[in-house]
Amino acid sequence: MFGDIGLQRKQQKVAQFWRLRMIVFAACLGMDFHVQAQDEGLARIRSTGIIKLGIRDTAAPFASIKDGVPLGFSVDLCNQAVKGIEKALGQTLKRQIVPTSITQQIEHLKTGEADLICGATTNTQERAKEALFSYAIFVTGVRLAVATQHTDADIRAMSGKRVAVVAGSTAERIINSELRLAQSGGRAFSLLTVPTNDAGVQAVADGKVDAFSTDDVLLAGAIARTKLAPKVKRDGKLLSIEPYGLVMRKGEDALAAIVNGQLRELMTSGAIEPIFKQWFNTAEMAYSMNYLTREAYHFPQRLVAYP
Repeated sequence: MFGDIGLQRKQQKVAQFWRLRMIVFAACLGMDFHVQAQDEGLARIRSTGIIKLGIRDTAAPFASIKDGVPLGFSVDLCNQAVKGIEKALGQTLKRQIVPTSITQQIEHLKTGEADLICGATTNTQERAKEALFSYAIFVTGVRLAVATQHTDADIRAMSGKRVAVVAGSTAERIINSELRLAQSGGRAFSLLTVPTNDAGVQAVADGKVDAFSTDDVLLAGAIARTKLAPKVKRDGKLLSIEPYGLVMRKGEDALAAIVNGQLRELMTSGAIEPIFKQWFNTAEMAYSMNYLTREAYHFPQRLVAYP
């Protein structure tokens, strides 16, 4: 009798053991399926051995293409991210350069023409619905550029004047909002579009527009690049907060985790600072790291534009 009880207890323990093993196994299967569902982008990169980098060719000093070679702060960060992806996959990847623009970048991700956008792309609520942003790599804000003799660069003092923006930029959205307010108060101004930041700065210098608006750091870069500092200046208050990020396809969280891991290491270790200085503290352009950007490096995270 007692032997039977001992055998039953032993059988119960064996049954419990195998039930536990089956539960753990099922849980592991569920985890594997979950990871695979998130890993389609990495699987595609692994199988082809190619990562497609979308390079904004008119977003210097963040990204540009010169003689077929991509250059810029964001390009360097993308290359660092690729090193992390190569380590995770255990293979060397070929970098395929895909020229893109402010209006094409999200579509290039959706169609698979690009895996990672390297540019000066603000993380807005609208864009976040269509794409996946990395941790903030830079924080700036929309500002005006005006002729050096101009004494009032307030957007609310632009009544009857001509203000230009790059089509598709976040500055276009901000200035459109200001235009609606101006119209309601009888202070309307004309809103024009230009193809690039350099063209906008040149238009101010040539007197074709009274002001050009884009992100402050891009204004600084455009004025330095066109050598128009004697004629054009950045002025007035910031009209927004614009956090930039590298951009990936929506839902590719495994890829984003690797990219963000590389960025976090660069930011918290201080290794990002010499990269910053290389592109922003030059003979042509002296642009200091602002407080918001420094805080973004101390506490790496996704940030969204305001307003």
